[in-house]
Amino acid sequence: MWLLWFLGDPKKTAESRRPYRTVDRKEFHDKQSTFRWGAINQIMTKLTDLTLRHELVPSVDALGQLVEHALAAVFEMAMHSFIQECGPDCTLTEESLCEEAAEWIVVAEIIADELEEESMDTFASIAMNEESHFPSLSIRELWPLWHIGDSDCTPYRFFVADISSQRTFNESKRVMEALSEVAVEEGFVSCANELACMRRPALMSIFEKIFLIFKNQFLPHCGRRIHPDLKCAGLSNKLMTRSIWKRHPKRDT
Repeated sequence: MWLLWFLGDPKKTAESRRPYRTVDRKEFHDKQSTFRWGAINQIMTKLTDLTLRHELVPSVDALGQLVEHALAAVFEMAMHSFIQECGPDCTLTEESLCEEAAEWIVVAEIIADELEEESMDTFASIAMNEESHFPSLSIRELWPLWHIGDSDCTPYRFFVADISSQRTFNESKRVMEALSEVAVEEGFVSCANELACMRRPALMSIFEKIFLIFKNQFLPHCGRRIHPDLKCAGLSNKLMTRSIWKRHPKRDT
């Protein structure tokens, strides 16, 4: 596909040959073809970005000017870089289908976010030092704070976030509500409000059990990357999507 993307079908004449990257999504009229084209475009864009980031070519247009064997060599280097970004569990090869490769893009993004968070030392404190700024916390950190609060006994679910942290609050709320729903469905509590009446050890004991169940709600290649120390906002934004999360309200529509 990489060669077709930039050079077009070699079986056609030079006059009629059309690089696949110039095809418009609107040219497809059935859902399956449109979905497949979306995945192809996604992974081709990712690999193209890698060629530019690593300065393998000066521009996107330059890729279309390369001869076939040179373009293939660039692909090998870009694909190798992408596989490295996807971590040690990556099962991709140069022969993998575009749809499969596209699914790993979100995994690479999660790993990149984790590395960035480590370098920024974002785990210095979980206290709300600013009254109106909602903190970006990991799933494990936020779980007890969401239901029973911190030393001030103020549950974080009642927090009124400022404009700059409203999105973080909304994404965190989405994760906490999904976990609370699992707790109810599995019979640990009869309703989510009962979680607020528990002491921290009991609350964390439930968390350890329901988190494993929660992970199974995601497609396997992404579920393996979900761990308790993943930031709530990252999980909600990048993994709780229609294509990855089996419990997404619009998944079957």
